[in-house]
Amino acid sequence: MIDYDPLEAYARSKLANVAFVIELAKRLADTKPDLTANALHPGLVPGSRLFRESAVHVRITTRLASFVPFVGSSAERAADSLVHLTADEETANVSGAYFSGTDRAFPSEQVRDHEFRQRLWTESADLVGVNPDWP
Repeated sequence: MIDYDPLEAYARSKLANVAFVIELAKRLADTKPDLTANALHPGLVPGSRLFRESAVHVRITTRLASFVPFVGSSAERAADSLVHLTADEETANVSGAYFSGTDRAFPSEQVRDHEFRQRLWTESADLVGVNPDWP
């Protein structure tokens, strides 16, 4: 039986998301410079049901965290982050970046590894049956 940790799986999916977006931005830069691709972490939104399948202690902790000031983000603030990234003149020409809320953030070392991003891109393309040389 495979030992499955939902929080580890979630963390890995977020790592892959950021790496994939940065690789996409690098590929678009040469062929479609008018398109941008960025990754956004909107913050923990307590009412989002993100942890609905987690262990009881994790669900209780995240529920309690929603009552602590400055922990988490409202759905409105998370949406504002997305609007800022997609519609603000300040970020109009930014591509291949990672944002935490409205602030540009520094992605992990693994995400900055070009070989890791290329391998993720190629394996993803193979899994879904598309040409890995796109775009």
